[in-house]
Amino acid sequence: MIPLSPFDRLTMPHLTQVRTPFHRLLLLAVVTIVAPMPLIAAEPIEIHHSPIENLERLDVALIDEAETSLDVAAYILTDRPVIDALILAKERGVILRILLDPSQKSDFVRLAPLEEEIRLKRKGPIMHLKAYVVDGERLRTGSANLTASGLKQQDNDRLVISVPSVVAAFRADLERMWTRAVPITRAQSGDAAPNRLPASPASGREKTAGAEAPAVKVVSGRKRPRRAIARKRYDQGSKK
Repeated sequence: MIPLSPFDRLTMPHLTQVRTPFHRLLLLAVVTIVAPMPLIAAEPIEIHHSPIENLERLDVALIDEAETSLDVAAYILTDRPVIDALILAKERGVILRILLDPSQKSDFVRLAPLEEEIRLKRKGPIMHLKAYVVDGERLRTGSANLTASGLKQQDNDRLVISVPSVVAAFRADLERMWTRAVPITRAQSGDAAPNRLPASPASGREKTAGAEAPAVKVVSGRKRPRRAIARKRYDQGSKK
């Protein structure tokens, strides 16, 4: 006896129950189209919300699971437990790449142990992502910034996606941004200077990159800001 093919097993029981030629042909057409299609398994996608949930704990737990690599693109990175988890990941041998936006005041002092793993996007349109990939397999993304308020106080969502095509698309985009970014060690050259540079050991203060002293003008032996001079002239004119 010739074994039945999957197509035969699918169609024969139903064809014997279809009496009209038209419906029999219709069923054959449908089965012919559908049968070759592979079954699509549901891919896991997790979604969480703050402040109902503590997203900080979830992010720390996910980072702690990293074994080989962590690719991070963060608009701002100041949350201490998350930074500490990244430092621990480096210490256990995980390869890190951390891309930050230069317009934000990330905690560069606490990030000092990860200096060699950090690059800054060049000046221009902001890099607004809040995402990272764990071991090239799971993508964390969503609206929640990696800050204490973003993870625990604000109304935000956080998704973990394990769909290979989605993860690959993010990694390709990160690769594009990473190759154009500037290492943090070169940030002071002006290519992508952050708002706040690490505190100077001598002064103990933070300094603002690219900040200029306010314009001043000497008047009667004293330095007075131009804004104050303009205000005085305006007041005098309004009294006339």
